[in-house]
Amino acid sequence: MQRLESTLAKTQPGRVVSPKPDAEATASEISILTPEERAQVVKRARMFAGRELTAQERLKACLDAARLKAGLQKANSYLHSIAEAKEEKPLSPREMWLKACKKAQDLYADGTLRNQFVVDSQVHEIFRLFCCYFTNSPLWQKEGFNPAGNIMLYGEKGTGKSSLIKLFGDNAEKPYKVVTCEEIALEYEKDPAETVKKYGTWGRSLVHKDKKFAWFFDDLGAEPKELAYKMQNDSMQRIFKSLYEKNIPFHFTTNLTAPQVIQHLNDERLGDRMKETINVLWLGGASRRKIWKAE
Repeated sequence: MQRLESTLAKTQPGRVVSPKPDAEATASEISILTPEERAQVVKRARMFAGRELTAQERLKACLDAARLKAGLQKANSYLHSIAEAKEEKPLSPREMWLKACKKAQDLYADGTLRNQFVVDSQVHEIFRLFCCYFTNSPLWQKEGFNPAGNIMLYGEKGTGKSSLIKLFGDNAEKPYKVVTCEEIALEYEKDPAETVKKYGTWGRSLVHKDKKFAWFFDDLGAEPKELAYKMQNDSMQRIFKSLYEKNIPFHFTTNLTAPQVIQHLNDERLGDRMKETINVLWLGGASRRKIWKAE
């Protein structure tokens, strides 16, 4: 107690006396840095100070950098644990139905969907089939479809194809990401080889590198600008070939019929392969865009 009172008596008012860092604890903290990282930290601190650093200053710079690195590692670990907790679990078709409806509400709330998505008589059957397919339900095969095949969703413009496919990608059985064919055409124009490499294989999760997903290509055969149309034609032909060669599933939406799709891709062997593997779903009815405009 006397020693403590003596220390406080020597301390100026308002000044905090920090205990000297424990040498072993400091060394333990700094050990998280590699020798190259320590040298880089000291070099940058020296450049910032504009002079040579004392041994204590070098130690403090390395200690600060080590604590920052440790904090980032903890943050990454925390984010990883959150992602693990949110990892998709197998669902029944009924559970997938409810999840997709909730997804539609969320996407409308955040502005991703410009209009509320309603499972009405026009979309009800396709919605039900999607729930079966993306949960690996035996009901899909009982309907006469190929359980190992890909999906071609076609229908007139404005019937809700692009909105529908945004609702089912997050699933445990057959996850996918949506990308428009026009986006691919623009990427292909800049770097054909890299674009085919990117989309001609499994997509990979940014959080879990071992998690993979298929691609759902939106608006195949749409009518963009003349150059983009040519790029789209070439790019999708090469991407589809690459996916078939690697036996990787894929899906797409289109305004074209199946024969028109094959003609659009302009490759006989690719067309024959697609005839064997594509499950064709038709989304009919009036354009939802017209209905929404009227409302």
